[in-house]
Amino acid sequence: MKTLGPEHVDVSTTYSNLGSVYQQLGDFEQAKKFQHRGLNIKLKKLGRDHVEIAAIYGNLSSVHQQLGDFEQATEFHHRASNIRRKKLKPAHVDVSNNLVNMVTAEQASVALPPRVTNLEEL
Repeated sequence: MKTLGPEHVDVSTTYSNLGSVYQQLGDFEQAKKFQHRGLNIKLKKLGRDHVEIAAIYGNLSSVHQQLGDFEQATEFHHRASNIRRKKLKPAHVDVSNNLVNMVTAEQASVALPPRVTNLEEL
């Protein structure tokens, strides 16, 4: 960080990578914190419609989904999808993967009916 400076895009990538490590370790709050740090730098340096911003939105969506915040997860998937559809070809694998992830997050947010535990309740 001393050589590149705290606002360098590579520092942002390091923050995002640390966020992914924390996510793998199950520390989702730390993961969210580092993903947001990376996002803030890249937003300043690359702008709102860069595909790297979409990647971080995807990471944040995954973290929020694991935290059980499906509404926020879906919002980040939508943001990522909007960028990818603008910047990539419709047949690009990232566009289709994003759509699958978005549907998964939306399905997870639907409240499931209570489980029947006693047959007499039927």
